[in-house]
Amino acid sequence: TTATIVGVVEDVIGGGLYEERGPQIFASLYQEPFRGVFIVTRTAGTPEDFAATLRQEIWKVDRSLPVSVRTMNQVLDETLGPFRGIAGLLVVLAAGAILLASGGIYGVISYSVGRRMHEFGVRAALGASRRSVLRLVLCQGATLALIGVGIGLAASFGASQLMARFLFGVGTGDLMTFVALPTFLIGVAMLATYVPAVRATRVDPMQALRYE
Repeated sequence: TTATIVGVVEDVIGGGLYEERGPQIFASLYQEPFRGVFIVTRTAGTPEDFAATLRQEIWKVDRSLPVSVRTMNQVLDETLGPFRGIAGLLVVLAAGAILLASGGIYGVISYSVGRRMHEFGVRAALGASRRSVLRLVLCQGATLALIGVGIGLAASFGASQLMARFLFGVGTGDLMTFVALPTFLIGVAMLATYVPAVRATRVDPMQALRYE
């Protein structure tokens, strides 16, 4: 059959947020009738208050028509419900991963400081100030944190490309993900580094020189 094109519109997603966008044709309802018809209406007030008015207007045309009214928030809740559950689980796992990472960073830096007490004693005996020792340990922790964050950013960027079709309202290059979160993780790493760094500044040179 042939048809006359009367207009072209932007791509839309009709069946679900996870479906692939493809070419679609909108035909007249009189030419290709459907059992169910969806009407999308924008309201100036509360959608729930407008539902009764919408039903009355439709029933003026045909009283036998069944009418089901849902707000866009309800549609989104039904569509995104499973994804939100998975996202909540991932948030819990991510929080646990942050705690484990913080503990691991603290353990590594603390062990490193303990192994270098003799070095700190020598530095202090040669005139190194507490500030220089503190800066030394903090720089070591910052270096490890930056290396870890760099590797994590590269891995997360690659993973986001694979998960692009499951991200709704969040781009694969989301600023919050690739800037704010790494900054937070670096802050956590520096906080975990600060305690052993302060301990290093309190090393007594005479005791440290005997340390084994």
